[in-house]
Amino acid sequence: MGFKVDYSQTDNTRIMPGEYEVIVDSWEAKTSQNGNTRIVMDYLIRKDVQQPCAGLKIKFDNFTYVENCLWRFSAAAKAAGIPDGANFEGPEHWAKTMLNRCLRVEVGEREYNGEKYPEVRRFLASKYPLTQPVQQKQQDQGGVYMPQQNNTANFSLIDDDELPF
Repeated sequence: MGFKVDYSQTDNTRIMPGEYEVIVDSWEAKTSQNGNTRIVMDYLIRKDVQQPCAGLKIKFDNFTYVENCLWRFSAAAKAAGIPDGANFEGPEHWAKTMLNRCLRVEVGEREYNGEKYPEVRRFLASKYPLTQPVQQKQQDQGGVYMPQQNNTANFSLIDDDELPF
């Protein structure tokens, strides 16, 4: 199947340091160079909030599952409204729970090979409750969560062992 190049679909807007209202848009489980599980999370800068860069993505926020980095999982969960003391079976379960949640992030910049990239430095509670339902997402075979068509209901993930049948 072919495609047509469309320059109007490109946007070279740079995400500048600052605070942004975001939705956890997608995640992927990977393995770090040291063999640890890593969740790579992407955020969508909310379009329903008046702010710069609305609709752009902040990509590649890494959460490495090691003891001295668990504070970062907790900080993001707190900002997303996950209750204190919530238990997760592992980083993937945490990421599934974070999906579609709103929060505010403080973005700085990191430099890599002479280029500057946005980097999430801090997690804060959203100042704006969700004003529209977020499109529900489901997992595809690669471990990345993708939108489910024709379903805009908010949801809460449950495990099979929580079902009464």
